[in-house]
Amino acid sequence: MSHLFGSWSSILLFHVVVFVTPQSGRSTFTAELMTLGYVYNDSGASLAYLGPGLDVAVEEVQRTYHGVINFRHTYLIDRNILDCTALADSTEYMLSKWWYGPRLIANFTAFVGPQCLETREVNRLLSLWNVAFVTTISGDPILRDKTFSPTSLSTSSLTTISYAHLFQTILQRYNWRNIFAVFDIMSVISYQIYGSAILARLTRHAGFVMTQRKLDFRTKAQYLSALSDFKDVSRVCLFFGHAQRLRQFLVYASKEGMTNGEYVYLAMELNPSPLLGNLTWRYGDASDQIARAAFQSLLVIQPPTESVIGSVKIRKLEREFMRRTVEDFGLPIPKKPVNALLAANYAAVLIVAIVLNETLSRDSSFPFSNGREFARLFRDRGFHTDVADIYIDHVGERQPNLTVAQFDRDSGELTPRLLQLADLSRVLELSLLRWPSGNGAPPPNTPLCGYRNERSSCQGSATSWTQGFGVIGAFVSCLIGVRLVFLLKKRLFAKDRKASDFWLDATWLHSPPSGRCCFTSSLVRLCYY
Repeated sequence: MSHLFGSWSSILLFHVVVFVTPQSGRSTFTAELMTLGYVYNDSGASLAYLGPGLDVAVEEVQRTYHGVINFRHTYLIDRNILDCTALADSTEYMLSKWWYGPRLIANFTAFVGPQCLETREVNRLLSLWNVAFVTTISGDPILRDKTFSPTSLSTSSLTTISYAHLFQTILQRYNWRNIFAVFDIMSVISYQIYGSAILARLTRHAGFVMTQRKLDFRTKAQYLSALSDFKDVSRVCLFFGHAQRLRQFLVYASKEGMTNGEYVYLAMELNPSPLLGNLTWRYGDASDQIARAAFQSLLVIQPPTESVIGSVKIRKLEREFMRRTVEDFGLPIPKKPVNALLAANYAAVLIVAIVLNETLSRDSSFPFSNGREFARLFRDRGFHTDVADIYIDHVGERQPNLTVAQFDRDSGELTPRLLQLADLSRVLELSLLRWPSGNGAPPPNTPLCGYRNERSSCQGSATSWTQGFGVIGAFVSCLIGVRLVFLLKKRLFAKDRKASDFWLDATWLHSPPSGRCCFTSSLVRLCYY
């Protein structure tokens, strides 16, 4: 990889250039792929870890289409930018410098690569300039609106529409309408983006009643407060946040008696990554057994395992990816070098090359500099790549397969139960969902007596029993009192007065006869001469 410095000191342009001698009598079509980003070793969007997927793919398509298409790959990087926020603040300046500054003009230009918080600004400028935009991570809902995003495509395995559709399907399948959502605001921004998109979809559909809390979970009190609020309004909790805080949330829920089968918890896994935490009950601490039992009440929406680890081909490239991270970017070997995000970057270059070659073969006069027209060529079609079979929907967004997984009560392992197909047409049952309730049934939307035992039928029943026991207790107490009074009277007044029998006037409908002294309580009447 050669390194070329731009006209401004802080921005580097890294070029991957492979020049191929064109076949005689035929000019070579030039395609320039641009990638905006940053390099930092602790971020899931870092080009240090995702860039090798782009680089290897560019070299592969260069070999595949040699003599027909000449690919040039350029990274647009500011060496001072270390995170998503800084990149978003500098995006307009960096892209404008590239667009209006001196640059090589190609037959075709597209921005390809991962995005973080800068998605909307990149999309705005590239739409204005009519440049093709292929994002490999972002699931920003604005990309589905072709009025604002006419040149955008997405090869990301993480799309809000797929997750939102499956969440809605599960909730409707079990008739869960009252929903309590928890946002962990200390987690990566992706959870808030996806969670908000899911709630927006549910809110648009009549019948769902939504309650949400946003917490940083710094103290035990916050966990307990959220659980208390949850118990008062719902039995279905959607948790959007870090896996470790999800585990702690379920541990506290167990201690509050809220993992007994009357409650259900739904979470999402975007991609196995240290940034997102380790989604398991097994942490090797004193709470493991509590967590294992509590995780029986958890459903996890996630990509199928095979789509996360990648294909056999990309697994073989794993060592090469790690080598490039170290040698090209000077960062340590990543803990999990192959994941869905890396595969999505690899696939993005492959499908762009496929469409370019197809279109050149079919119509060499096609306006390749027109990003809007080029983006339309991807919609409503599938692509077979070394990574996976990829389906792009009618607005240019990849729709992946997703599963509903559950921790198996016997093995303790996360096991797929349901599969949503990429085209959203069906949800297939892979294995039987097992509920922790005593009757083996999923929890109802509303408990029999309501969330706070507020239903009148339950109140009437409880009141009747209470009153019944009260009457019986009062009656027995009065009988004992009658006997005690009788014995006392007999001893004190036996010589002077004629002791009379005491009687219980149960009817309480007439006044006592003349000459009698009576004691009256709420239930009994005691009379003596």
